[in-house]
Amino acid sequence: MPHKTTILKYIKAQFIIAFLSIIAIQTNAQQIKIDGVAVVIGKNIVLDSDIDKFKQEVELRSEGKVKISNCEMLEELMQQKLIAHHAVIDSVTVSDAEVNARVDRSIQFFTQQYGDVKKVVKAYGFNDLEDLKKELYTVQKENVLI
Repeated sequence: MPHKTTILKYIKAQFIIAFLSIIAIQTNAQQIKIDGVAVVIGKNIVLDSDIDKFKQEVELRSEGKVKISNCEMLEELMQQKLIAHHAVIDSVTVSDAEVNARVDRSIQFFTQQYGDVKKVVKAYGFNDLEDLKKELYTVQKENVLI
């Protein structure tokens, strides 16, 4: 009888180990890629999500008349990042006042389009106006450099 109990304990332990291994394997298999780096130019990084955002923006501005592939989007973004990178290397300076003025104009334009700042924030997928301003600041600074 004691021998049978030992065998049953051994089988239970093996079963538990196998069960936990299956759970661990399934947990690892369900990992989802959130975002990835498409390319790095100097200190400028282009994310996969940047390509998608830029593509949506172009299609929105053209009202669906212009269709551009992800490859073409990446090429355009790389050119912009390269020009901005060289502007920094060439010591081009951009004042915060100029960039902030552009950010404010952009927000006013978007507000006119959507009717309300809250709708603008929601449409572009930001948590609040400050997040939108930070993103616009980065974009506008790069645009001034270009």
